[in-house]
Amino acid sequence: MSNRQVVLKRHPNGIPVPEDFDLVEGSIAEPGDGQMLVRNLFFSLEAAIRGWLDGKANYFEPIPLGGAIRGPSVARVVKSHLAGFEVGDLIFGLHHWEDYSLSDADTILLSKLSPEPDIPLSYYSGGLGGSGHTAYVGLHEIGKIQA
Repeated sequence: MSNRQVVLKRHPNGIPVPEDFDLVEGSIAEPGDGQMLVRNLFFSLEAAIRGWLDGKANYFEPIPLGGAIRGPSVARVVKSHLAGFEVGDLIFGLHHWEDYSLSDADTILLSKLSPEPDIPLSYYSGGLGGSGHTAYVGLHEIGKIQA
């Protein structure tokens, strides 16, 4: 079984186009002690990703040419050697745009999801994920929105 991965082929000039990326196949890594292997189900297309494609550092290192695109994802644990995470658990975290990723306790944004049965999992990569949380804090905590 292989691991499909979206990598940066060239730095975008303006709005990214499909030719800026490439789809490559590699092997699936085995999780070591303190790690888990997750199957990415949904990716959140965050505005911050655009800045990482330019080859210039901001609050994250840029994605190098040939490097895998990264972004928040909803994923399911398929193998675990990480305390507190079991096979089948649903998680959210910053992973590469690939079929399978390794996660550990230091994975940025790592959290276990407890989805509601009538809410599609994809919602946790949008309005119920990091973007939705950012909007909520901006409106209610910073903007002090009132009815």
